[in-house]
Amino acid sequence: MTFLALSNGQSFIAALAIVVAGGTLGFLIWNRTPARIYMGDAGALFLGILVGVLTIRLKPQTDTHLGSYATPILILAVPIMDTSVAVISRLKRNLSPFQGGKDHLSHRLIRIGIDRKVAAITLWFISAVFVSLALAINFVNYSERPILIASSALWILLFIFFIFFSVTQCSSSMKLEQFKNNKPEFKLEEYFKGKTVARGVFEDRFGNIKKSFKVDIDGTWDGKYLIMKENFIYDDGTKEFREWKLEKIGTNHYQGYADGVIGLASGSTSGNAFNWKYDFDLPIGSSKYKVSFDDWMFLQDNNYLVNIATMSKFGITLGKVILFFNKN
Repeated sequence: MTFLALSNGQSFIAALAIVVAGGTLGFLIWNRTPARIYMGDAGALFLGILVGVLTIRLKPQTDTHLGSYATPILILAVPIMDTSVAVISRLKRNLSPFQGGKDHLSHRLIRIGIDRKVAAITLWFISAVFVSLALAINFVNYSERPILIASSALWILLFIFFIFFSVTQCSSSMKLEQFKNNKPEFKLEEYFKGKTVARGVFEDRFGNIKKSFKVDIDGTWDGKYLIMKENFIYDDGTKEFREWKLEKIGTNHYQGYADGVIGLASGSTSGNAFNWKYDFDLPIGSSKYKVSFDDWMFLQDNNYLVNIATMSKFGITLGKVILFFNKN
């Protein structure tokens, strides 16, 4: 912004841009992980307005009106994208776009497994690319059209990418270790031995209940293998049978299989929680589709168990299965 302002004789805008950059860099020194200070709403909103006003006041040296309009948009491409994705995500979930939340671009990158520092560097790099394109429009002596087309295409692709993940939320930040002190201690073979009844629903990725069901489970334990025979009755009257055979391979570790499971399901317990993951051939109509399950169970007391299983494909959340088990 400073270079653009100076190239057009806007010394006041250039000076203010340098002041804002210096203040932001000074703050960044103390805001690095682990952060010692944080910027509140007052600071963030003031900084956003200040950068926005400075960008609007710029007078780019471009050959076309389109180039002059594109310059500030490219400079603020990442903030505009971040705000747009967050607002759309919240409106989709019937939330106010003005409330706080962990649905900004940085949160989304972290949620898909990217380290915090790498996520920050990634966003800085994307911003630098767009700023470079803005500079190219103003200083490179050839047609602006290819640069504008490339800039628009890149922005749209990134926007679609982040919107794509705004409806997925497929990566859980929960760790088994955080439940290690929770009581009562959950042991699959003890809870599922004998008869258990569960009632549940399937929720699509938009939060709509698509199907409800009841399942009667008859479990046997021989000291090594836990066999669970599950009889499902769905709200449309259809029935389904599935048999799980689980092997205890350590103090807190299990592996097993059932019809439809691809390979072996594996998981562990910690405190009152159990988490396991597996791939499954999901029948839809006359076809089968490979999906992945991230399955969590939480023992509430000796009789009641909560089960939340997230179903995904290619890292995209397709829905959740939520069940409540009753040992009585």
